[in-house]
Amino acid sequence: MNLKLFLKHRYVRTSLLSLLGQAMVIAVAAYMLFYTDPSLDRIIALVVVLLVFVFIFAVTLLRLKNLAKVTDSVKLKS
Repeated sequence: MNLKLFLKHRYVRTSLLSLLGQAMVIAVAAYMLFYTDPSLDRIIALVVVLLVFVFIFAVTLLRLKNLAKVTDSVKLKS
């Protein structure tokens, strides 16, 4: 795979920035869940936030994998 071609793709850059933001939200939610003493309502909300953002994180990784296939096929055509 051509890494320069992969990183020049606009959707790759936005997906990588999205992954960074999602990782930050997951880290903050996990920190609040494990290292503070939240109420039951807050625990439920944090677990839901963690599940949603982990799902979005996985979907973004799959999108990057698909983009890697696309950029690899573009390289093969040229």
